[in-house]
Amino acid sequence: MELDREQQEIAQTAARLIVEDGLDYATARRKAMQEHGGGRRLRETPSNEAIEDEVRAHIAIFHADTQPAELRALRAAALRWMLRLAEFRPHLGGAVWRGTATRQSIVRIDLYCEDTKAPELALLNKGVDYETVSEPLGRGEQSLTLVIAERSAAVSPRQVWPRASGLSAPRRSSRSSTLKCSVTQSPSSALRSAITSVSDCSPRPSGSLTVS
Repeated sequence: MELDREQQEIAQTAARLIVEDGLDYATARRKAMQEHGGGRRLRETPSNEAIEDEVRAHIAIFHADTQPAELRALRAAALRWMLRLAEFRPHLGGAVWRGTATRQSIVRIDLYCEDTKAPELALLNKGVDYETVSEPLGRGEQSLTLVIAERSAAVSPRQVWPRASGLSAPRRSSRSSTLKCSVTQSPSSALRSAITSVSDCSPRPSGSLTVS
């Protein structure tokens, strides 16, 4: 759907907030609408797809020289953690998977296991510091997210890696990167063996990279 002028402006502002400030799409869209008078004249708000198009355009204009290296560093961090957490069938998603990540982006990995406490125990056994965040999913259900900050030598000392912007060239740093692992309870072994219509009954996000 072609955007009208106000929708285009809101999508562009949201894209700037996502790239430069590391906001998620919903928050960036809401703030962008506030900046443009609440979007009172809008027939409909810009979709995530429309905003992502503007994110790619913003990166191409303002960060074409730095974003590819930042994306490689984030994907390297994601792969490292996916290998460490391979027993929980990690799936990479978000901007790191889509290729739109910058140093402001959070590495998002979905984990699937029968016991949602198992990833926490694994991190404890590995001596990894983490925080747990419970987010509402609706209908009384909660999503458990493990937030991990790790030291990295990936890019600039000015960044909180991957939360920063505007490097002219990558430099070594010992600042921290942010990884969020969302833990989803998958069906038990008995139930999995009873389901024959699909090869893997655990939910798998569309468009995600997996390590199994």
